[in-house]
Amino acid sequence: EVVPLRELLVTDLRPRLWLVFAIVGTVLAIACVNVANLLLTRATTRQRELAVRAALGAGTWALVRQMLLESLLLAGAGAALGLLLAAWFLGGLQAFQPASVPSLSGLGLSPPVLLFAFAAAGLTGLLCGIAPALATRHAQPAEVLKSGGRSGSDGGWAERVRTALVTRQVAL
Repeated sequence: EVVPLRELLVTDLRPRLWLVFAIVGTVLAIACVNVANLLLTRATTRQRELAVRAALGAGTWALVRQMLLESLLLAGAGAALGLLLAAWFLGGLQAFQPASVPSLSGLGLSPPVLLFAFAAAGLTGLLCGIAPALATRHAQPAEVLKSGGRSGSDGGWAERVRTALVTRQVAL
């Protein structure tokens, strides 16, 4: 029976690697929910500004596009910083290689890894930007501008979304 060398070297590490993958995925999901909640809160406090833009002629799609672009830029900056930290830690990990791990010399930030990191960042940015974009779409500019406060009332929609996001974050 022929067994690939990679299978022979990594077989006992496979369950641990899947566990690490699951933990990292869960932490990413918690971070996504947290960032979505922060962006939704920020969008609620910016309702007056967005209402003025809408009153000056900005369409709903332009406002939604702005909110999505902001979240995508945040996700892209986070991915770039994460890749820089990964490259730095990878060098340190290879320098202090544990004896129980086979060879780490083949590890690196290859093009598929970079593609996956930026694809995950793009998906994360879209998922985190949907709630604020929808909150922007549901806002009534005339009502927001009539209110005397710095930020208008969101009609409870954003509050319900924030409550749902916090519930999911605690559940994760």
